[in-house]
Amino acid sequence: MLKSLVLVGTLAVTPAFAQSSFLNGGFEDGNLGSWTSGGGYRGFTDNTTLQASNLLPGGSLYDPANAGQVSIVTPGADPYVASLNRVFAGNYSARVGDTTLGGYAGAITQSVSNYGATTLNFSWAAVLEPSHSSTDAPLFRVSVTDLTTSAQVYNTTFAAYPGAPTQNLFQADASGYVYAPWQSVSVNTVIGHGYKIELLAADCEPTGHLGYAYLDGFGSVTGGGGDNGTIGGGGTVPLPGTLALMGLGFAALRLRRKG
Repeated sequence: MLKSLVLVGTLAVTPAFAQSSFLNGGFEDGNLGSWTSGGGYRGFTDNTTLQASNLLPGGSLYDPANAGQVSIVTPGADPYVASLNRVFAGNYSARVGDTTLGGYAGAITQSVSNYGATTLNFSWAAVLEPSHSSTDAPLFRVSVTDLTTSAQVYNTTFAAYPGAPTQNLFQADASGYVYAPWQSVSVNTVIGHGYKIELLAADCEPTGHLGYAYLDGFGSVTGGGGDNGTIGGGGTVPLPGTLALMGLGFAALRLRRKG
């Protein structure tokens, strides 16, 4: 009986530990660790075919010389939209795309297996210089894919051209740019499924107008600073249910020794 108790306790603990969240989800490590990022020249590639995967390592537009298209930034006013803080929560965020024109683009992605929460949360903001048309204007895109079902569960795409539908997210700034202030997104998820986020930001295709975006707070807590591998934040404390199961396993071990 005691051997069975030990086995049950051990098996019960294991799946709880296996459930996970995104690493460095709020970039609070102060770097891009655990994220895959890249950049490249997007001239001659229109918005209908431009994808984050094109700009990541192995992609058709990826250029290691443009690694700076994704960078870590600290709190402070955006260089073009003074009312926009570069960081949503904590001390850092990631900026995708640089703040100069030139026809470049950047992308960032991370995937997690066996996600352990019922919502997936993150925040983003973007700054774009309106120009041209829907096929060649500065572009912003962020998506979340359920890797278990291959379904795209969230997608926002915006090309900044004169008269573009704003989706009630983007607004004009006195500087002449359009921007989306920080948007906090919460996507319903299924515990145990795998998920992937991809964010792309690009200058215009003719190369004379810029676009970039910020990403922060990716994880299981709404409006938070992001997870770091565990559900509920950046710590390493197991879930409450996990602690109870661990107690059961350890109690069984003690009883076994006394017997």
